[in-house]
Order: sequence, then C-alpha cells, then structure tokens
Amino acid sequence: MNGLVNVMEKYMLPVATKVGSQRHLNAIMNAFLAILPITMLGSIITLINVVIRDFPNVILQVLGKEQTYDVSKVPVLADIVNIDGIVWGGTLMIIGLVFAFSWGYHLAKSYKNADPFSGGLVSIASFFSMLTLSVSVDLGVIPKAALKAVQKAVSAGTLNLAVDGKGAATASAWAVNPSDLNANAYLAIMLFCGIAVTLYVKLAQTNLKIKLPELVPPNVSKPFEEIIPIGIAVYGISIVFYLLNNKWLGIGPIQIFAKYIAEPFANVTQSLAAVVIVTAFVHIFWFFGIHGTNTLGGVLDGIWQQPLLNNQEIYNKVGLEKFHYYAAHPAEAKAAGYEITNWVRNSFDIYGWQTGTGATLCLLVAILIFSKRADYRAIAKLGSVPGLFNINEPVMFGLPLVLNVVYIIPFVLTPIVGVVIGYLATAAHFVNPACIVTSWTTPPILNAFLATGFDPKAALLAAVILLIQFLIYIPFVISANKLDYEKEA
Repeated sequence: MNGLVNVMEKYMLPVATKVGSQRHLNAIMNAFLAILPITMLGSIITLINVVIRDFPNVILQVLGKEQTYDVSKVPVLADIVNIDGIVWGGTLMIIGLVFAFSWGYHLAKSYKNADPFSGGLVSIASFFSMLTLSVSVDLGVIPKAALKAVQKAVSAGTLNLAVDGKGAATASAWAVNPSDLNANAYLAIMLFCGIAVTLYVKLAQTNLKIKLPELVPPNVSKPFEEIIPIGIAVYGISIVFYLLNNKWLGIGPIQIFAKYIAEPFANVTQSLAAVVIVTAFVHIFWFFGIHGTNTLGGVLDGIWQQPLLNNQEIYNKVGLEKFHYYAAHPAEAKAAGYEITNWVRNSFDIYGWQTGTGATLCLLVAILIFSKRADYRAIAKLGSVPGLFNINEPVMFGLPLVLNVVYIIPFVLTPIVGVVIGYLATAAHFVNPACIVTSWTTPPILNAFLATGFDPKAALLAAVILLIQFLIYIPFVISANKLDYEKEA
C-alpha cells in the first residue's frame, strides 16, 4: 500500500497541483462562483414558476383528470409568474453579459499591476463588440397600403428600409439577439474576451499610460492611466471581430465559435469517456487532499454549465410537458429548433457524487452497520447529517479519506459507477436530462427530482445508484476491520 501511495504522490500530485494553480482555470472557476447568486436567483424563480404553472398539470395527468390548469386565470399566481419572467430577463437571459464582466475581473485579478475592475470593463466592451447589433428582414414586394405604415416606422427612426429596382424591400433595425446574451456566449467570451483582457493586462504592466501630475487625486488619475491599455485592447479585438465577420468567414464571433469549436467540442465532452475521466480525476485529486471539484471547477462549469442553462431556457419556453416530450424525442426537438443536451453540470451532482464527492454518505451508513471501529463509527455519526446536504469535509479529513489507501478504490469507483448509470439512463431517454440549476446542498434523490423537472424516474434512479454505491463500500469497510485487528495484534 505504501508503494501505491508513493507512486501516486510522485506522478499524480504534481499534476493535481499544476491544474489547481493554473491561472485561467482558476479565473473561470472564480468567475462562475462570483455570479452564482444571479444564476441561483434565475434558477429559483424558474423552479417557482414550474411549481405553480406546470406541476399542477402533471398531478392532474397522474390522477387521470381531463381538465387542465391555467395559471393565467389565477390572479395572484399569474402575477407571480409574470414578475418571475421579468426577473429571469435580468438574470439568466443576460447571464452571458454577467459572466463576461466576472471573467474579465477575475482574470485581471490573477495578474499583478492590473486593475480587476478595468479587466471587467474590457471584457464587457469586447463582448458587446462581438455582438451583431442589427436584424434585417426581407419583406418582398410591399403593397402600397402597407408601404405607408412601413414608411411611417422608418420616419420614426425605428426601422431602416431599402427598396431595390423591382420594389422588393428589406427592413433592418438596431437590435441584439437575446440568445447571444445568455449562456450560449460562454465559450466565445472565455476565448475572445480572455484574449482582450490578457492584452489589457500586458499593456497595463508597461509605462504606456497617460501620467497626470502627482497632485491629481488617485481616483481621477487612475482612470486616465487606464485609457490607453483599455483602448488598445478593445480596439484590437474589435479589429479581429470585424475581419472575421466582414472579410474572412462572414459570421460573428459567437456564431463562429459555436459552429467551428463549440459543436465539435460538445460532441467530445458528451461522450461517456470524457464524463468518466473528469469524474475520476475529481476524486483522485481529493485523495491527495486537493479539493477536486474546485480544482476542476473551470472544466466542470466551463464545459457543462452552458448546456445546463440552455436546457433550462428551453424548459422555460416550452413548459414541463413539452420539455419531457422533446427530451424523449430529440429529432423532433431539433426540428423545432431546440437542442437539448443529455449530460450537463447538474448530472454529476445528482448521479455521481450525490451526498458529496465519493458518495460518502453511503460509506458512513456502511460503517454504522458493518464497522467495529469506535473511531470510525463516531465520525460516521457526526458526518451523517452534513452528508445529507452533500457536505462531507468531516469525513474527508476526520476519518480520513485523504491518503487512505484502504478506501481509494471505492472512493473513486462509486462516483464512476454513478455517472455511468446516470449517463446511460439519460442517453436512453429513461430519465429526463437535468434542466434546472439546483443548489449543491440539495439532498440526494430530491436533487435528482427537482433538477430533471420533477421526473420521478430520475429520483428512483438516484435512489438505486445510492444503493449500489452503498453495496460497493461494504466489503472495503469489512476489510478495514480486519486490517485494524491485524495491526493491533
């Protein structure tokens, strides 16, 4: 066993340390953590709307009732749904914009001699520079009766109208596509805004600044010092956007990223192999006392958080029943313009490491039933209640599981078994994909039920996985008893 620990310390610990200290992964993780209140607010109001708008119809269907429930006819609840829609417009609908500032802020903060707030401004400005700010519609040949109304709108300044020699008209207006402001923009923001912020940081570390006399207060002189670095960074990345959109590929940065990078990359990250590898590394890092979910937070959130929010947006648009139908009929969903993703960020929580990394509540129950060690049983009693809410630090460092070779196999194996079962069940459309962001402290089984839009089969699957994970731990708990007795003898 000591040999195994030595090998892992020699080869795995350096990798874990490098990943945990990587600047950009840390900045991504911190950026997502910083916007968590906005993300959770949007998710909570979504959950509220599901409960009062959609869930009653599910109950009626289960009871075999023919009548339907229409929340718009219930005065107070209808107002709540409408207000929640407004809150959603200020949270998840623009979550890409919120993330852009947070990403720029934390990336700049990771460097010396760079102002984090200015980094956020550079990222925001770069983000808007990559947006397509106009929408055009081909109107065809406009009848004379309708032409007057169109011309009136043009004169009011809300539309631009172009008419060709044959009388065919094209109307255009200044507008932003809402889908460019949400989680769809995450990957483009990480790349292009990250480049702009990095350029700003490098310039801010030089003397390329406007220097005002020392008598000028810092709150006045500081913005002037930032003008040149910010200006060059934003203008420079805007030139790239212009060339991409107008000279080279003919589409905007967000669309370029989605077409040439995000879609192929998504195919790889939706593979079972990718899910298993990430799950394994999260727990291997934890074995060495490195917080695996935090260390790989940039990977987990950067890759799988966007499709989760996309699923949630589809859920908001089509409602509970339609989402369930589309989830089971992906071809029809795609034909309707909806891309539902099977494996998303919440999937790890509800199937892999429910009750905490390593599904440690299963270990605690196994210890309480099968362990003969008083110290193990004491830790199990203390850690069981926090474990119900996925808090397992008392077990990780109290048992401990860190550098505990006896339990490394089940500690890594149980979450892998969980994600494999959850992945296959979701891919086979036995359960709905996760579509609602839930808090990581939501108790197991309930978390699966809520995250999948009240899918009882998901809750049942989570319970079955917990039972299997519990059974995996049993022989290792019994083996630990034997090893301890041999040591005492």
